[in-house]
Amino acid sequence: MTQRKRSQAMTHPGRTPFSLAALLTLVACGGAEAATAGTETTVAAQSRPAWERTPIALLPRDSFLVAHLDGTQLRRSPYFPFVETLVRQLADGDAGEQQTATALINNIDEAWIGVRDTSSAELVGVVRGANLDAAMRRFVAEEMSGATVQTKGRAQIWQNGNGSSDAVVRLEAKTWVFVIDGGLPELLTRVDGGGEGDPLSDPRMRATAERIGFSTRAPVGVVAHLDDRLRSQFASQGIPLRLLAGADYIAARLEASSGLAIDVTADMLTADAAAQTEDALRGVVSGYASNPMVALMGLSDILRRIEVHATGARIDARATTTDEETRSLLERYGELLGAAISRRDVQAADTRLALLPRGAARR
Repeated sequence: MTQRKRSQAMTHPGRTPFSLAALLTLVACGGAEAATAGTETTVAAQSRPAWERTPIALLPRDSFLVAHLDGTQLRRSPYFPFVETLVRQLADGDAGEQQTATALINNIDEAWIGVRDTSSAELVGVVRGANLDAAMRRFVAEEMSGATVQTKGRAQIWQNGNGSSDAVVRLEAKTWVFVIDGGLPELLTRVDGGGEGDPLSDPRMRATAERIGFSTRAPVGVVAHLDDRLRSQFASQGIPLRLLAGADYIAARLEASSGLAIDVTADMLTADAAAQTEDALRGVVSGYASNPMVALMGLSDILRRIEVHATGARIDARATTTDEETRSLLERYGELLGAAISRRDVQAADTRLALLPRGAARR
């Protein structure tokens, strides 16, 4: 791999094996870490750094978006082979990089991602796995062979030169952290036990997340707090992003067992905003469901089953597919989706999630 490509890999995280997993995480949460086992006492457990018990403690307290991936649950899904294929498509054409990407998604047991609303859309991603160390060492060898390596306390840090603010940090064999667009000093403070709380310390953020079983009942989930600037950005976008223009807190999860189930919940700014969003969403769904082209694509029945309910300032929506529908759609459109996402002319801003703030939009 050339040095230019290595630099692009960290500058444009949407093209690295880690961010492929991150993308899958943000697009579509589950599996809290297992309780302390064996002879370890409660006192001993409490004396450990908070992040060893709860990896979310490594994320910035002021993250406006948090995503969680339960890799173990994801691998149990009957549709995981499609995820593997998609990740290989998203990885660079080099066979070695595809193998690394596959090794990562097969060994990440849990991932937490936090995004701060800064001028550069700072992202911190924590990946954990009992057998993750070898895959991560292969990653840094391939993608960051020219990086400087330093050790600070228990943190081993790989960081590219030329003023790069991206880094990969190894805290222990099963815990690695990606820092993109800044935030390394704050991360190291958290590693040493500093910092105040985690993103879900915000009571409303936590309450919104718990409504969908953010970290206990589904393999993939995301929760976010939208500020005035983000809502203003969404208001100028097309559907479906424009539907978020009146949202305050929002969470979503994807379950993939016997078919797919997508649950979304949002606290809108007002009851009127919730009612207007409900009406707009129902209208959009109805319009698409009656479209002949959509019917030919096999999506009409799925759209007609979408449930939307507004109660006061809260709105909930649920979309499901059967196992048969899911397999049919993956067979018909899976390869096309992978090809579209992995186009070489796609800009980095297009590969990042729509919720990333201004820094991402300018890239």
